[in-house]
Amino acid sequence: MASLEQLITDLTTTGLETLDPEKLKLLKAKCKTDTTGDTIIAVFQRIFKALNKSHAQIRLSSLQVINELFVRSHVFRSLFVTQKLPEFLSLTLGAYGKELPLPKSYAIKLQQLAARYFYEWVEKYGFAYQRLVYAFRYLRYVEKIDFRAAAKAYKSLDPESARCRREMHDKNRNGYMKWSFHSVQMDMRKRKGEIIGAVRTMERCFNILVPDIAGLFDEHDGGADGADYDDDEILAVMAANRHAISVDINPENVLETRETEQNKVVYEMLRDCLRSCTKIYQPRIRTWLDKLGRIEPNVDANVSETLSAAKEVESRIADAVAKCQDLGIDVKCVDNVKNASSESEDEFEDVTEETAAEVNRRLRSRKGRLDDSGHSGTVANTSSNKSSYSTKRNEVFSLLNDPR
Repeated sequence: MASLEQLITDLTTTGLETLDPEKLKLLKAKCKTDTTGDTIIAVFQRIFKALNKSHAQIRLSSLQVINELFVRSHVFRSLFVTQKLPEFLSLTLGAYGKELPLPKSYAIKLQQLAARYFYEWVEKYGFAYQRLVYAFRYLRYVEKIDFRAAAKAYKSLDPESARCRREMHDKNRNGYMKWSFHSVQMDMRKRKGEIIGAVRTMERCFNILVPDIAGLFDEHDGGADGADYDDDEILAVMAANRHAISVDINPENVLETRETEQNKVVYEMLRDCLRSCTKIYQPRIRTWLDKLGRIEPNVDANVSETLSAAKEVESRIADAVAKCQDLGIDVKCVDNVKNASSESEDEFEDVTEETAAEVNRRLRSRKGRLDDSGHSGTVANTSSNKSSYSTKRNEVFSLLNDPR
């Protein structure tokens, strides 16, 4: 092992920008004849020891040795990715706020060569070592390291591979867009009728509350095959309680109407539909539009038509929600009514953990005042039980630095 250590020292301390070919060949031969992996591990440890030297020329030579072994040894790659990846990034690229050592000219060469090597590793081995891909994204988007020169150099060395990778990237992208478009189409076929049905129900409820306004909503009957309520059904529900239907209209504001016992069922329908529209349908429609907006028109002939249909549904549901707000029914009103009804149904209040702790604290305080009466032993026992309970830890979900 002494000769191996001397070989690595000679390779990394020459002060030259390139490695000694004879000594590099000898190092490769030693690693190639290794059948147990011990030689690779020893080289790995010593080369990173050299990389930690505070000298840019030594780090530049060590980087070249690392590259030679990285592209030839699976054992070396596995050790590198699992044990030394963050350290390598900080020592060669200056990641994590780490400054590169002098000389400055060699520090610049070190950073450029490290970016080039790392880009090549990601291109060749990123599919097998996901940590390389994650590190590359971190360097690119967080550390703002420029890989354009490295990418250009790599493509010039292997233009055929670069072309094949580009074709594969475009193929995968088109495949993903087709899948995304078909998933949106299926979801729209499944949900569009339901959404339109809710909107038509809201329109008819509004027409019952404000019957003198013609054309307040545009009737869009085409394509709405979902379940909805017609005027006769709504009136039948209201008439089931044998109440007369009365609608109060302010001539100065036709949308000013009041909820009464007679029209309460209509308001309930509007609240239910409004809750569904704001909590379920509108977020779903926004998801449709977001996905469709990122799909290129040439992916499918129906992309533009589907996008227009989604926008139309969005417009209709927005109009219905706005009319409900004009009536004084909004999301906060819906939530308040829902919460009030749920609170009225709760006959008993649940005892929370905090309430139980407060009761225990008061009991202990009361027992503490009885110490002079011979109850100190009970208090001590209670305190010890509380202490043992509070220090009990969940070994599975405990924090990493949770103090005992």
